[in-house]
Amino acid sequence: MTAESPEAAQPSGERRSSGPEHSSTDGRHPAFPVKLRLFEELKRRNLFRVAVLYLIACWVVLEPTHVVFHMLEVPEWANRLVILLMVIGFPPVLLFSWIYEVTPEGLKPTSDVHPGESITHKTGRKLDRAIIAVLALAVVVLLADKFWFSRQPGAPAAVAPGLHAGGTAVTFSDKSIAVLPFVDMSEKKDQEYFSDGLAEELLDLLAKVPELHVIARTSSFYFKGKQVTVADIAKTLGVANILEGSVRKSGNRLRVTTQLIRTDTGEHLWSETYDREMRDVFAVQDEIAGAVVSALKATMLAGAVTGEVRPANLEAYNLLLQARYAYARRTEADLRAAGKLLENALKVDPNYAPAWVALGWVQYSLGGYIDATPEADTVHARMSARRTLELDPRSGEAHLLLAAIAIAYDYDRATAAKQIEEAARLQPGSLRVREETGRLALQDNDITTAVRDLSAVVDKDPLNANAWLDLAIALQIQGRPDDAESAARRALEVSPKAFFAHYLLCVLLIERGRFDSAIEEVLQEPNELYRLDGLAVAYDRAGRKAESRAALQKMLDGYSSGGAYQIAQVYAKTGDKSAALDWLERAYRQHDGGLPYARADQAFKDLTGEARFQALMKKMAPPA
Repeated sequence: MTAESPEAAQPSGERRSSGPEHSSTDGRHPAFPVKLRLFEELKRRNLFRVAVLYLIACWVVLEPTHVVFHMLEVPEWANRLVILLMVIGFPPVLLFSWIYEVTPEGLKPTSDVHPGESITHKTGRKLDRAIIAVLALAVVVLLADKFWFSRQPGAPAAVAPGLHAGGTAVTFSDKSIAVLPFVDMSEKKDQEYFSDGLAEELLDLLAKVPELHVIARTSSFYFKGKQVTVADIAKTLGVANILEGSVRKSGNRLRVTTQLIRTDTGEHLWSETYDREMRDVFAVQDEIAGAVVSALKATMLAGAVTGEVRPANLEAYNLLLQARYAYARRTEADLRAAGKLLENALKVDPNYAPAWVALGWVQYSLGGYIDATPEADTVHARMSARRTLELDPRSGEAHLLLAAIAIAYDYDRATAAKQIEEAARLQPGSLRVREETGRLALQDNDITTAVRDLSAVVDKDPLNANAWLDLAIALQIQGRPDDAESAARRALEVSPKAFFAHYLLCVLLIERGRFDSAIEEVLQEPNELYRLDGLAVAYDRAGRKAESRAALQKMLDGYSSGGAYQIAQVYAKTGDKSAALDWLERAYRQHDGGLPYARADQAFKDLTGEARFQALMKKMAPPA
C-alpha cells in the first residue's frame, strides 16, 4: 500500500474548503472574491436592470422626438441637446439606484436597510416587467417609424419649394442631392476657382445618373459664403442628401476631402480623402461620383458617370476653370477676362472642345448684353460652337449655344428647335435643355408646355431667379395671376436685385386695376428701362397722362437703340397701334432680344389681327 498524502488524510469537507483558503494566501487571485461580491451586490441592487430600462426608454423617447422636431422644423441643435441631456443623466440614475432602495415605507438609503428587510428581489421583478413593457413600446415605435412616420411628407423626405403646373408641391426621394461648392483650403486661399470648378464637375457627373435628383448649380452655389446649417439648405432645396468637401492644392499635389451627409439626421453616409497628383484629378472626380451613387444605392448605367472631354494639357483645364469662375460673375470686366483666359487655354491645347464652347458663350454674352455692335461677337460665337462640334460631336452645350444664337439673333425658331432637340438627345435629363425647351414653348405661345417645363426647372433649381421669372410670365399668360405673382415674388426672395421682377408685378397689378400699387411696385425696379416702361403704362391707366408721356419720352431719348421692344410695348398698351408696329419693326432690324416673345406677349394681343404684325411674325419663322 502506498502512504496517503496529507491532503488525502484530511476530511472531505476540509479538502473542499482548502481551495479558496489556498488562493487567498498564495497571492495569485486575491481580488476574485471581492469582484464576485461586487458583481452580486450590483445585481442585488438592480443596477443592471435600471441601466437597461434607462437606455431602452431613451431610445423610445428619441425616435418620435426626432420626427416631431423635424416636422416642426426645430433646429438641429435641439436634437443634439436632447441626446446630451440623456447621456448626462445616465450616471446620476445609476448612482441613485446604488445609494437608495425601495422599501414598504418608501425610499431609504441602502445602508439603512437590514438585509432581512430588503425587498430588492421584488423590485427586480417589477423592473423586469417594466423592461418588457418598454421593449414592446419600442417595437411599436419602430414599426410606426417604418410604415407611417417615414412615409409622411414632413418626415425624412423634404418638400420642394417649387411651384408646379398643378400648383402642388412635390416630395423628393432619398436619392435627391445637392453638391455644395467645395472649400478652398490652400495655404494662400487662391484656389477658389479650382474648388468651385471641381464641385461643379462633380455636379455635372451626378446629373447624368437618371435615378438621381440633382439640384442645379445656381441653387447649390447660392449658399456659398453664407452661415447656414445643413437643415436650412435641405429645407430650401428640398433634398435628402448633401455632398460637401474641401480642396487643398499645392503645386502638383492635390488633397480632396469629401463627405456625403443625410440632411434629416446629420448622419455621414460616406466620407473619403484623396491625396493625388494633379494629373489624377479626373480619376478622383469619377471615383467620388461613383462612391456617391453607390452610397445612395442608385443604379449607375454604363457610361453614366463619365467626365467631359479631357484636355491634352492640364494647364488648359486650369485656365478653363478660372474662366468659368470669372464668367459666373457676368460683369463686363469678368466676361472679357474669361475670354482672355479661354484664348490662352486654346493656345495651350487648340483641340480642347470644352474651352471652345465656353469661349462661344462668352462671345455670345458680350454681343447680347454689352457690346454696341453684336454682329461680330455673334459671328465669333457661332464659329466657336461649330469648332466645338468638330472636336466633340457629342457636345450638347454647343447645340444649346447655336440654339441661343438662332433665337436671339437670327430669329430662326425652326433651327433653334432642331438644335435644342439634338442637345436633348445628347444630354437626356439635362436641366439646361429643359429650361430652353420651356422658353421656346413660351415664345411659341405654347403655354401649357412652357409651364410644365419651367416648373420642372425650378423643382431642381429652386434658387434660379430667371427661371422663376420665366415661369411667372407663363403663368400670367395662362390666366393664373395669383400663381404668377407668387413666382415673381419667389424670384425676388432668391435675388432681391433681380431685373424685371418688380416690373412684372407692376404688370399684374395693372391687370387688376390697382394702378397706385403698380406705380409703387415698379418704382423699386432696378433696371431703368423696365422701370420707365411700367411707369408709362401705369400712369396712363391711372389717368396721369402727362407723367406717362414724360416716362415714354425718357425711353425715346435714352433707349431708342437698345429698348425698341419695350417702347413698342408702351405704345401698344396705351392704344397707339401704328407706333407700336413701327417700333416692333425697328426692334427686328436691331436684333432686339425681346422680339422672339412678341407672339405670346399680352401687350400685343390687340395687334395679332394686324397685317403688319402677322408679316413680322412670318419673318421670324413661326412654328411648323
